[in-house]
Amino acid sequence: MNFEHTQKVKNLEKKLTEFMEKHVYPNESIYKKQLEAQESRWSEIPRYYLN
Repeated sequence: MNFEHTQKVKNLEKKLTEFMEKHVYPNESIYKKQLEAQESRWSEIPRYYLN
C-alpha cells in the first residue's frame, strides 16, 4: 500500500503552511491581546484586516 501524499496534496500543504506562517501565526498575539481587553470573553473583537 502506498500511503504517501500525491504531489497535488504536497503542494496544497505547502501553500497552507505558507499562508499560516504569513498571516495567522504572526497575528495570534494581537488576537490574544484584543480578547483579553474585552469585558466579556464572548464580546466581539475589533475586525483586523491586512493590506
